[in-house]
Amino acid sequence: MSDAGFLMRAVPMRITYDRAVQEVTGRAEEPIALSDGCPFVMVLQAVFDRYPALAGRFPPGVLGFTLNGKPPSPDARVKGGDHIHLLVPTPPQP
Repeated sequence: MSDAGFLMRAVPMRITYDRAVQEVTGRAEEPIALSDGCPFVMVLQAVFDRYPALAGRFPPGVLGFTLNGKPPSPDARVKGGDHIHLLVPTPPQP
């Protein structure tokens, strides 16, 4: 039996960062290549692995994320050409 059915093809995606996140990453955007169809959480793990200081600067629940301009569903999967954006949401004004 071949392992080819279990291997996923790596595809390019684009990650952008808002100004507060850029203070940690040192860049406004960057490409990333992950397996086609991998869970969205794998993208986040790759970003936090690349920039460990993010976890110290932004505790759980502080960062927001969009996938192609919309909040991702809990079971979202990514595909080639997707745009992921990390941001610190602005609190609503009273």
